[in-house]
Amino acid sequence: MQISQHLLERIESHAAEAFPGESCGFLTGRAGDDIILDAIPSPNRAGSKQEFLIDAALHLKLQRTLREKGQAVIGIYHSHPSGDSLPSEKDRISLNDQNLVWMITALSESHPPQTRLFGHLRGKSGSKSRPFDENLLQIARFVA
Repeated sequence: MQISQHLLERIESHAAEAFPGESCGFLTGRAGDDIILDAIPSPNRAGSKQEFLIDAALHLKLQRTLREKGQAVIGIYHSHPSGDSLPSEKDRISLNDQNLVWMITALSESHPPQTRLFGHLRGKSGSKSRPFDENLLQIARFVA
């Protein structure tokens, strides 16, 4: 999965703005590609600062708009103000769509943001998948 340094910085800035609550939004690209083309912030509709809920109406509107451009929502991003970039138990339960990736940015007052990507890698046949976890800070260095 590839993301530009600029997009990664936008996502991390969104997380910092929402702190101490959770930020959330959509990752967009072309279905089947491994390139994140944009990050679209969503209002957090959760009733708690310790969880997130993307805006369903925005999601539907975005899907229609992206379809016209030959693109799609390929992932969801959110932040963990607790400083841990691993999926929570609730995240693991919610990460059930094998066509979407999840990006989590962990924030801490004493460390720079840590962003990781989670999801499923498809085999060459496309029929089997396995969980994956990538440290995007390593990947972002190689993408313009």
